[in-house]
Formats: sequence, C-alpha cells, structure tokens
Amino acid sequence: MGAVYRGLDTRLGRPVAIKLLAKELEADPAFRKRFLNEARAASALNHPNIAVFYDISRDGGVEFLVMEYVAGQTLKDLIPPGGLSFNQVAELGSQVALALGAAHAAGIVHRDVKPANILVTPQQQVKVVDFGVARLQRDASETQLTVLGEVVGTVAYMSPEQTRGEEVDTTSDIFSLGCVLYQAATGRLPFSGQNALATIHNIATSTPEPPSAARPDLPPEFDRLVARCLAKTPSERPESAVELATELKSLTFPASVQPKVGDKRPSLAVIPPLLRGPDTEQYLSVSLADAIIHRLSASGKLLVRPIASVMRYVGKETDWIKVAGEQGVDLVVEGVIQKMGPKVRVLIQAHRTGDSQTLASIKHDGDTSDLFGFQDRVTEAVSGVFLTRDTPSPQTVVPTTRHPVAFDLYLRAFERQMHMDAFDMTSAIEMLTRAADLDPSFADAWGLLAQAYAQMGAHLDHNPKWFDLGEQAIARTLELDPVQCDALCARSMIVWSPSRKFQNRAALRALNAALKIDPNRQTARHQRAAVLWHLGFLDAATRDAEETTVGFPWVHLSLVAMQRGEFQKSVDYHQQAVRSDPNNLLAYSHLPISLLWAGRTAEAWDALEQARVRFPNESFVTAMEATLTALNGDFARAESLADDAGSSLRSLTHTHHTWHFCAGAYALIGNTDKALAELRRCADLGLPNYRLFEIDPNLRPLHEIHAFRELMLSLRQEHESIRQEFGL
Repeated sequence: MGAVYRGLDTRLGRPVAIKLLAKELEADPAFRKRFLNEARAASALNHPNIAVFYDISRDGGVEFLVMEYVAGQTLKDLIPPGGLSFNQVAELGSQVALALGAAHAAGIVHRDVKPANILVTPQQQVKVVDFGVARLQRDASETQLTVLGEVVGTVAYMSPEQTRGEEVDTTSDIFSLGCVLYQAATGRLPFSGQNALATIHNIATSTPEPPSAARPDLPPEFDRLVARCLAKTPSERPESAVELATELKSLTFPASVQPKVGDKRPSLAVIPPLLRGPDTEQYLSVSLADAIIHRLSASGKLLVRPIASVMRYVGKETDWIKVAGEQGVDLVVEGVIQKMGPKVRVLIQAHRTGDSQTLASIKHDGDTSDLFGFQDRVTEAVSGVFLTRDTPSPQTVVPTTRHPVAFDLYLRAFERQMHMDAFDMTSAIEMLTRAADLDPSFADAWGLLAQAYAQMGAHLDHNPKWFDLGEQAIARTLELDPVQCDALCARSMIVWSPSRKFQNRAALRALNAALKIDPNRQTARHQRAAVLWHLGFLDAATRDAEETTVGFPWVHLSLVAMQRGEFQKSVDYHQQAVRSDPNNLLAYSHLPISLLWAGRTAEAWDALEQARVRFPNESFVTAMEATLTALNGDFARAESLADDAGSSLRSLTHTHHTWHFCAGAYALIGNTDKALAELRRCADLGLPNYRLFEIDPNLRPLHEIHAFRELMLSLRQEHESIRQEFGL
C-alpha cells in the first residue's frame, strides 16, 4: 500500500520510519482511507510490542506517516527453513499475542497478522506494525473500509471467515497468529496452494498436520494450542490473545516431576512468627511465613504445609511440638518479629520433631523501607538450614514494584485476604486498589486484587459485580505479566462457577498454566483436582489430590474412590476428612451417600442426621434424604423432598450435586422424565460425568432407557474431546 523509508527527526535528533502512500493509489479513495485508518489505529495504541506512531503530515501533495524506527528484521526474514527454536517461537509469539491483546482491548482488529508485519529487534523485542487494514470496532460506521464479500489481508494467514469477506472479530487475528506460530516453528505455512483460490479452499476445508510432524522436538501442548488457534469455528479458538500469550509463556517453563506425598521427603510446617508489636503490623508475620514456605517448597526437597494450613496460629503463643503433631510434620520453623518504629528484628528457630532438637537459631535486623530485601535475606538464611548447597536455588524473585508504600499495602492486603471473611476481604480490596493506583504497573498487586475479587464473589458475597471487577483485574494483570499465578487462579475460580456456566476447558487451561509456572501452588492443585473429578478424569484427579498437603486431599480422594466403585474406601476417606476438619461441608454432606453405596444404610441415616444438624437448610442434604426416603418406599415424600431440593437456588456446595441426587431419588420412584431432566441440568452446569452417573446404583433403573443412553454417549464424546485437548 505504500513505501517505507528511514528518516531523521531533525528536532529531536532521532531516526524515524516514514511511510508514504504509493502515488498510483493516492487517487483511490478506499486506499487513501485505509492509509489514514492506519494512522488512527496506531495512534490509539501504546504498548511496548507495537511500533509507536508519531505523526501524520502532508508535503508537496504527498501524505505520509511518521513512526518509530525499529532496528532489526522482520520475522519473515528470521525464520529458517526448519523453523526457530521452540523457546524463541514461544517468546516471540507471546509478545505478538500481547500486542494483539492491547489492540483488541482498544477495539482494534489488525486483520493482517503475518511474519512480514512483525519486526524483531536484536534484543529479541517484537514490534507489530502495519495497521493499514485494521478495523476500529468502536465506530464501525466511520471505519468500514470494505463492502460485504471483499477480502482484505494476506491470503495465506487469513481466517476462514476473513477469506469469505465476512465481518471479523478478534478471533480472526488469533487464527492468523496460529498460522504465524506454525510457520515459525516448522518453516512452512499450514495452508498453501498453487494460487490464492486453492489456498482459500484449503483454509476452509483442510486440517494441517501438527507442527511436531515436521519437528518431533516440539511439545504436544504446542500442537494442541496451535490446533485451537486454527479451529475453523471462531468460538473454538483461544478466548483472547492475552490467554494465548499466557499459554505460550507457560510452555517455556520446565516440566516439574512432583514426588508423591507418600514418599520419603521430610515434611515441614512454618508457624507465622509471633509479632511483638502493634496488631496492625500482623501482615509482617504472614508475609514472611509465606515467603519462607514458597522458598522451601520450590526446592522440591521438602513437603511444606501451605500458608492456609498454618493461618490458625497467627498472633498466638504456640507450642511447636503441639503444632508438629497437629500438622503431622517432621520439621517446624517458628519465630518472633520485634518491631519498633521502622526497625524490624526477626528471631527464627528450626526444630526436628523426632528428637525435639533445635537445628538452628537465626537473627536478622532490617528496616521497613526495604521489606522485600529483608524478607529475601531471612528466607535465604532459613533455606540454608534445610537445603544443601548443591540444591539448585530457585530464580530470585524480583519485586514488581519499586514503590515502597505500594509494596507495604500489598503485604498488608495479603494477610487480610487470607482470613476469608467479608470485612477483611473488603479491606484487602481497598488496600490493593490503592497499591495499584500508586503503581499502575504493579502486576502482583493487580493479580492479588483479581484473586480477592474472585474469592469475594465465589464465597462471601454473590453480587455479580465482584466477578466483573475480577475479570477486569485479571485482564490488566496478564497484560503486565502473562504468567502471574494469582490472576490465573482467579480466572479459574470465576470461569468455573455457576454464573459463568462452569467453563471446564477455560478453567483447566488457566490451572494448567498456573501449575506449569508454579508446581507448588496448592490452591491451583486443589482447584484442578476438583475440576478433574467432576469431569471423570480419575487418575489425573488422584495425582493432584495426592500432591495437596493438609485438609484438601481426603474429600477429593473419597469422591474419586466413589466413582471407581470403591465405596468402602470412599467412606474411609470421608471419615478422615471429617477428622481433619470437623467443619468440612463436603465431607459431612457426601459421607451419607458413601455409606449408602457401601451398603451401610443404617449408618447412612445416622450420618444424614448429623449433616442436617450442622447444615439445617442445605438443599444437598435434602436431596440425600429424598434418596434414602425413596429406598424406604415412601415415594410421595421422596418426590416432595426432591422437588424442594431441586428448586432451591442456593447451596453451600455447587447445586449440580443436589441435582444429581435428586435424579437418583426420581429414578428410584420411577419418575424417569424428572430424573433425566436433573441429569441434563448436571451435564450442562458443571457435572458432565458419565462415570459417576453410570456407577451410581440409584440410577440403575435408567440404564435401559434410550434417552439415558443417548445422554451418556454425548457425555462420553465430550469426555474424549477434553482428554484429547489436554492430553489426559
């Protein structure tokens, strides 16, 4: 559309790129409008991976754009015949994705993503250029540059809908980037033909072989990601360019082989140091304990209890031997924090349980003006007690802010949001909002804010505004840091919720990325175990459950055992869960069903009564009562109870569990239509689990029903599709 020259800005003494509209196109109103559209599109963007637009001018009847001069090569010129190294593909590709994410957030679809429009500097920084055919979606009436059926862009990288001249959205750019990733990794295009029409036909009808067919060293996750980008249906592509950047970046993290919980690794608990100072400074204790836990967990040499399991000891005088017994650990770290004004002193002791020996005593002095550095020094000193010098040290974590007040607010908010009550969560949100205002590029503050919003909306206040705010904070976080774990965990919590219709695939993608980045992230492992057993992936759910430490694993393992038909083992796990946490809703609520399926009906009634006392208005308990009542032969009362439970809009657990056991009650009394209706509700909202439905003895009356068989077939097909996508 135009020629590009290197020029000099004589006022500022800097090199610039000057783009002129070709003379033969100056008289064409459509091309001139596209030229001006590039200026409009580029001027709306400010991102480190997009070439900066400086000015538009006219001289001697010639219009030209003035832009940032980028020293380097196009990606087209960089790609060798066999493709780039995988790490380079992922790094450059993630930068392109972030640039597109910024454009899409500004309402701009590029529409001509290709290697020739991607510049790479000698420092391997990407600059996306040439927005000449971009569309500003915010005001389509002003920027409509094509009529229906006109094809704009470069054919080999076009999405199927773009080749048909249809209106395109951001997912079209993702398809084009998929083509770029394929070419960068293999050195060849995914779609080609003898001419443009043949290429368009192949884009519309053919499926390219996976990149690993040409490059066996490429990871299978990359094959699956590219396949999603190149999906013919836009809704099957990655939801956003930022999500694509996250997945690409996470693939560059080394695979972590996690030992089993039952192995010989020493177990350790870190008691938050007792604060000798104002209660308002309690955050120092929690943040230091979490930093030590993270450092020791990252080594893979120790089985370290997560921060959530030791929060009960915050601000309390404790007996470390008693704590060791409660946590079931071999080693304990405890200490005291003394604070006077800006000065901080930490005294830490490390103990071995077996012989009650104190292994080390550590003292460190610091200042609140350098909390991050102070934490780092204490953490390294503690790790030196347990880890040998030949143990690889995790990469040093660099604070994502240099603003001391913002960092102080972040640490305070971290402690507040651990308490999981509405007052403290609101306080944490206020602190994090202030921290983000002080430093808008503070990615960790944005990520923790996203998590606080998600926790508020999921557990404390069901006002939909919290999830809306959470999604905004997630988007901002991942723009700043596409591999920020708090934001990824928040995303999984939001998308895997009733209000977002339990988006299983989106939740798994977020959790997989989080655990690739940080394999010791307990909350992510717990969440993924839950999603996996809801979907019937029992081996994968078991592996995640066995990697959780305190409190979480027993319920997961019990529900996996139930789906395997190991009903007595399920009872044992549920009882262990109750002993570990007497307030565990899932353990109490599912125990009656485990007992019932194990043939222990009288005990099931007793367990049901205990659950009713603890949770008197819980619809899930009512659904179980309906099942037991049906088995007793009181069909009228059973149906009434199931109707009441199924119509309830609220439950302390997810309502699909209520619907499942309502279906069992209806099946037992012979009401096939109601039973199938409840199972379809389960399948549509978070429990598409054919394994669970087929193993459930209360649903056996449905097994010969054609509609039940059809439902199970569709659920098996969905299960297989997820298995293939995620390599389960």
